[in-house]
Amino acid sequence: MNVRMLLPKNKFDDTALTELRALSDNEIQPIIADLLVWLQDFNWPVAAKIKPIIGMHYRLAEPCVLDVLRGTDEIWKYWILRELMFEWQSCPGSALLKEIIRIAQQPTSGEMEEELDKAADELLKFYACRSK
Repeated sequence: MNVRMLLPKNKFDDTALTELRALSDNEIQPIIADLLVWLQDFNWPVAAKIKPIIGMHYRLAEPCVLDVLRGTDEIWKYWILRELMFEWQSCPGSALLKEIIRIAQQPTSGEMEEELDKAADELLKFYACRSK
């Protein structure tokens, strides 16, 4: 099966969600970054439906999420920190955790403007509570 055919065609397209949910890590790996793109604007109807699918494969998504958090799209970062990462079943890996700590403690001016430092701090508290 060509898993690329399962990607949404537009912000309203949720026709392949059942098939996406059924994919294994190996099957979804080639499109995990493409799925993450649908979280650039959480106001898109498909975003909330894609979030749990990415959440099921959070370890595969980590490198892509790290790329987003190291980038300059503050709105995308916001949705990653406020929505996606609360879906994950355990604390992020060390590289991603280090970037979240950086955003919380040493945010760029753009990150501060979008209050990403606060979002990162809340996420860190969430993971601290889960590890106890």
